[in-house]
Amino acid sequence: MSLESLPVLYQGEKCTAASAFSKASIDVSLLTPEGGFTAVLAFGSNAAPSQLTRKYAGEIVEWPCLDVVVPCVHICLRDYDVVFGPLLSSYGSVPATLQRSEGTVCEVWVSLLCGAALQRMHATEGGYACTPLPPLAATLCAGPAAAAGDWAWPRDPPLLAYLCRS
Repeated sequence: MSLESLPVLYQGEKCTAASAFSKASIDVSLLTPEGGFTAVLAFGSNAAPSQLTRKYAGEIVEWPCLDVVVPCVHICLRDYDVVFGPLLSSYGSVPATLQRSEGTVCEVWVSLLCGAALQRMHATEGGYACTPLPPLAATLCAGPAAAAGDWAWPRDPPLLAYLCRS
């Protein structure tokens, strides 16, 4: 599956990511591997709008504000779970990480990050390794698009995840 054909829910309507980008007047070519968006699994605080605001809106004093949009797709991921990582963050939280767990279904997000947003994310994830994931089985979590059924994330382009270093 390509990013263009990823099933999404846009303004309550089931469609593809390419269709949603087109309806929002965003250049659809950005969804191609050459277009600059990278798909990153978001869980823990990286799935929270407040954390994305902290990272991108200039709330971290030493970094300038990035004027970016972070499209996100809510998915139910099979055979994995989100668990506590084995360390503390610089601001005192216990980070989340992904763990293989047969038969488990967990809700996570796929964030589509442009080049600048991906670089900023890399800079904020010191205790993590940015890791390409193997093909994954998932469904959309809610809304009419969830009826589209299961789909698998392919190897190319890879879905990345920030996994705790142990």
